[in-house]
Amino acid sequence: MKYIIITLLLFVNLDLASQSYNDTITIGPQYDTLMSSPIEIGKGTVVLSQANRIYLVNGLRYKFYEEIRGALNNKNIPNLDDIVLKYEKILNENDVLFSLLEAKSIEQSRLYNKSSESMKASLTNLESTLDLTQRSLASANKSLDLSLSQIDKSRKASFWKKIDMLGTGLAVGVLVGLLITN
Repeated sequence: MKYIIITLLLFVNLDLASQSYNDTITIGPQYDTLMSSPIEIGKGTVVLSQANRIYLVNGLRYKFYEEIRGALNNKNIPNLDDIVLKYEKILNENDVLFSLLEAKSIEQSRLYNKSSESMKASLTNLESTLDLTQRSLASANKSLDLSLSQIDKSRKASFWKKIDMLGTGLAVGVLVGLLITN
């Protein structure tokens, strides 16, 4: 076990040692108010910011901004910086709106999952209720069958009892008739 831990620590230390930094750039607090060109930062460079806020732009967006700047400069538009700032503001607003939409989508998904779980629980309860109802109906059918067979037996017994009474009445009548005639 010790060998495994030592080996893992050795690999972690080798991995950390392989992460060397080429350069360190410090961005001062005055950067907030400068209208200078953007700073290009390469791979492996550490950025220390003393400014209140900095914006990182990837290469694709930077190229897009430069194309817009070039196209607008060719048209001699005096308020180019205002246009770029408005565009940035619109992008930020879109990011905020997208974040709100994403949050609402997540909430909607959560509500859907909650209602789905509630529906599953209701269906489970419905299945158990249906199963109990089917068992009750089967029991009621058995009781009805037993009752019908008891009624049938009672009718047959009543018929034979009436036949027996008729026979007894006839026999008594015949005996009484014989006694009277003699």
